[in-house]
Amino acid sequence: MNLQEHIRKILKEENADKMIKLVAKYLKFMYPGFNEKDVDVDEYEDKRGFPVVIFIDSENGIYLAKYHYGTKELQLSSAIFNELEGLLNDDMEYVIDWFNNEFGEDAEYVTF
Repeated sequence: MNLQEHIRKILKEENADKMIKLVAKYLKFMYPGFNEKDVDVDEYEDKRGFPVVIFIDSENGIYLAKYHYGTKELQLSSAIFNELEGLLNDDMEYVIDWFNNEFGEDAEYVTF
């Protein structure tokens, strides 16, 4: 790795924490019930027998997201996904990092 690549890597690592905090602040403001403490959770099994967890805002019953354990896919509501995509452009991996930190999961993909 040359010096320029090393500098980019360091900047990206420093930027990652800031971006994850930005996602957390945005979601706390726009969707205050989308956190481990306040969200209602419903669970079922998919066709292959893997758990799927649905996250619902406990205050107003709005669907927020699903997490598919079998595929490690976080499926956000289309409204949340579109808002975050508009905010982050192609850097949606920060949403995955926020989700994994907030809910203790190991999601690898985010879709709507």
